[in-house]
Amino acid sequence: MMTTATHTRSRKSEAIRGFTLIELLVVVAIIALLIAILIPALSYAKEQAKSTVCKSNLRQLGVANITYANEWEVVMPGAINTYARGGALLTSYWYMQYNSTAKTVDTSKGLLSPYIQNCTKVFCCPWTTQNQIAPYFAPAGAGEPTTGYGLNETFSISSGPTRKYADVQSPANTILFADAVNVAMDGHFYNPWDLTYPNGAKPNFHGRHNQMGNVGWFDGHVDATKPYKIDPALVSTAGGTNYPGYFKNNCGVLTTFPQSTSWASMNTDANFVALVYYFSCNKDTGY
Repeated sequence: MMTTATHTRSRKSEAIRGFTLIELLVVVAIIALLIAILIPALSYAKEQAKSTVCKSNLRQLGVANITYANEWEVVMPGAINTYARGGALLTSYWYMQYNSTAKTVDTSKGLLSPYIQNCTKVFCCPWTTQNQIAPYFAPAGAGEPTTGYGLNETFSISSGPTRKYADVQSPANTILFADAVNVAMDGHFYNPWDLTYPNGAKPNFHGRHNQMGNVGWFDGHVDATKPYKIDPALVSTAGGTNYPGYFKNNCGVLTTFPQSTSWASMNTDANFVALVYYFSCNKDTGY
């Protein structure tokens, strides 16, 4: 016959009974599964937040570009301005002034700097804060901002004609700024200042926000698109161009048109004309 004391010990034994090993493993497996599901979603959301800040920056750059043009008789600030002053050779870009004599930069004297509050932040895509990007001109530590943006090369080359806003036939279909990065032969990133032309040596439109790149257009709207990645096997690396590096880092050319399979044919076929459409002031009526 079971005594009262025996009943009490039995109930205590049941009360302090813990999880079995199988139960613990099931719980751990469920937690691991939830983490595996949540981490990519959280990472995607974090990158989308960066993309939102980036788009805001591009909109502000567009407004600054218009403000500059209104102040300078509708001339756009794209052309590089190089001049000598006080024994130094100075070059003004949209985001800084470079002193090639002293190898220093001044971000307050960029062509668009006076038109943007807190310009050093607006000039820089959030992606650049977590990635090592070498300066384009000045040595490291000289203060050159790592912008991560490129100005349409059609309007940024020093040898080109001075452009006016009236020259742009279709502002909604003409690139102004876009996410960009340059890739050196050793694989490191370095600062862009322009978005290279479709058949240029550096296909530097960069899909950095969940494989998409942001584009600011002349009419002020901003959207995201996927870079067309040129197969490095189809192009030449003559002249030190790191095409494989651009391909590996999700860089390419900006287009919404189907592309040909040969880089060489892009210079002659309708696909190349379609690419040029977004860069040029004068629009081909066929598109």
